[in-house]
Amino acid sequence: QSCTDCHQPHSGAIDLNTCEDCHEDVAEVEDLELIRQTEDVTLVDYDGDGDDSEPIKAEIESFQTALYAAIQAYATETVGTGIVYDSHSHPYWFIDTNGNGTADPEEVNGDNRFASWTPNLLRAAFNYQFAAKDPGAFAHNPRYIMQVLFDSIEAVGGADAVSGFTRPPM
Repeated sequence: QSCTDCHQPHSGAIDLNTCEDCHEDVAEVEDLELIRQTEDVTLVDYDGDGDDSEPIKAEIESFQTALYAAIQAYATETVGTGIVYDSHSHPYWFIDTNGNGTADPEEVNGDNRFASWTPNLLRAAFNYQFAAKDPGAFAHNPRYIMQVLFDSIEAVGGADAVSGFTRPPM
C-alpha cells in the first residue's frame, strides 16, 4: 500500500471510501480509532488486560502509559531527578520539581528543561515522543510502534515492566 491508498494526495485527508472496503463499521474518521482487526494484530492481547478485541489504538495507548511510568520511575530512581512530559511545550521534558508526576505550569518552561539524560532514558523519551506525535501509528504500522514501545519500556523498566505485555513479532 502507498499513502494515497488511504489519503487524498493533495490534502492528506483520509478517504473513508477506501476504509469501508475492508472495515464496514467505518462511517466517520473517528471510527478508524475503533478498528482492531488487521491480519497481523488479531486475537493477541498485547497489553495483557484480558481484552484481545479492543481497538489496536487502545493496546498502543497501554504501552505508552507504561512507558511514561517507566521513564518517570527510571529518572527518579536511577538518575535522581524527577521528569514530566508536556506535548505542547518544547523541549517536552521538564524537571518534576514538586515530585507530583504532573507537568505543572510553573515547571513547563525552558529554564526547567530536563537535562540529566542517560542513553537509555534519552532513547526511551525519544520513542515516547515518536509514538505520541504520530496519531496514525495504530493504522500505519501498529506492530512496529508496539515493538518500539515494548523495547523502550524494557530498557528503562527492566523485564518486570514488560512481563504482562506481549511483544509483537517482527
